[in-house]
Amino acid sequence: MKNWTALLSSVGIALAVVGCSADNRAPESSATASQPGIAMSASERSGDMAKEGATLQTASIQRRDIVRRGEIEVRVLDAAAAQKKAETIIKSLNGYTESSRLDNSPGTTPSVSLTARVPVANFDRLTSDISGLGTVIVTSSSAEDVTLQLVDMEARLRTLLAQEDAYRAILQKASKIADVVAVQEKLTEIRQVIESLDAQRKAVADMASYSTLAISLTQRVDVTTAPKDPDWARGSWAAATAGLGSFFRGLAQVAIWLFVWSPVWLGAALVIRFLVLRARKKKVVVVSPPSA
Repeated sequence: MKNWTALLSSVGIALAVVGCSADNRAPESSATASQPGIAMSASERSGDMAKEGATLQTASIQRRDIVRRGEIEVRVLDAAAAQKKAETIIKSLNGYTESSRLDNSPGTTPSVSLTARVPVANFDRLTSDISGLGTVIVTSSSAEDVTLQLVDMEARLRTLLAQEDAYRAILQKASKIADVVAVQEKLTEIRQVIESLDAQRKAVADMASYSTLAISLTQRVDVTTAPKDPDWARGSWAAATAGLGSFFRGLAQVAIWLFVWSPVWLGAALVIRFLVLRARKKKVVVVSPPSA
């Protein structure tokens, strides 16, 4: 069991060194002495992948992967019509509309929000064509070079795939249950890292292939024309009746409270009246008639 553990550790270290290096040198480790056939096969595969990795890295650096993002706000005459034109422009540039929203609520200025995805080469053309729909209010853009990030991810993936192949070869030679379980656990761990890293690489590659432009189209407001509301009479009637109803409802609530608390306030009123009358009687002065 100790020999298998040492073998697993040695193969992992050896393949990691091979995957990160640019040359085709075979690593020397204890795995070569214990399992020469397996170690040699893994080294050969890793050497081929290292050569391929160097070629891919050179190609990646030559092509440059750039993530382009931007946003633009344009004031237009008609928001709905401008939306159709914008979607036509996006399609003509081999892009697609990722999301869109038209806000035409009563009492608000009509507006449209679009998120456009087009090939990076057409980003500037898209910005220019959208600007022609009206008056540009706000515009901004950014560019991020992710070439080295993608190259690093690809190199790490190649190393992990080589490790996975080596551990699969070791699994074929394992005879003890404990050894099989240890190798399978390592394979599961490597596979999880591979899938996570590959998903990240695809996401970054997608952002580098298709640029993103957030488009906001706001309809121009004519200040000389008052907004028309055909339901103003109905709205006023509804507001007046609602106010009257609230007034009577308030009176009813006061009456209910007075009725419920009547034993308290009636009793207090009677006691106060009794005390007032008694005080008045004490102040009455008897005047005697004058003597003859």
